[in-house]
Amino acid sequence: MTAVIAIVLATWLVLTVANQFDYARSKLGRILALDIFGLIPVWTFFAPHPGTSDYRIFFRGTSRSGELVPWSELELSEGRKPWHFLWNPHKRHAKVLNDLVQAFLRFYHGASAKNYDAAQLRMACMLNMAYLGTLSLIEARARSLAMASVQFAIVSEEGSAPGIFNPVIVSLSHAVNQDHA
Repeated sequence: MTAVIAIVLATWLVLTVANQFDYARSKLGRILALDIFGLIPVWTFFAPHPGTSDYRIFFRGTSRSGELVPWSELELSEGRKPWHFLWNPHKRHAKVLNDLVQAFLRFYHGASAKNYDAAQLRMACMLNMAYLGTLSLIEARARSLAMASVQFAIVSEEGSAPGIFNPVIVSLSHAVNQDHA
């Protein structure tokens, strides 16, 4: 029994190592097609196109009295504390926001490459689940600030030029549902 387990683990190790190389991955096509549970990982420690920018979300809106509220950054996590290297449950909030932004940007860039006119692209974006998830987070914050409507912007900050923000997308203004708990 021990020999069988050793063979299975050794095979898994060899397939995992081989799967890290494009050439070997193409040769393993049939075997990888059987890996429906994703047990043979691909690790890309050194990505071909590493991220060089951070994305941030800013929002603004109108108050219930109709005054324009200036842009402010949506922050979902508290500042770093000494114990955060061990315990940081709020990190998940930032991870969710980052995942939503990344998913939306992948959709946006893919949809932008198609032959949509501006109205079709805007509608497709507003129906995207990542856009709606981001809007939901921002709407909850706007509700806590007693805003009647909210607009958000996803901006990028290049690592080589910190403090300089480039707008990636600016949403339309959305009414804030005040009845939502």
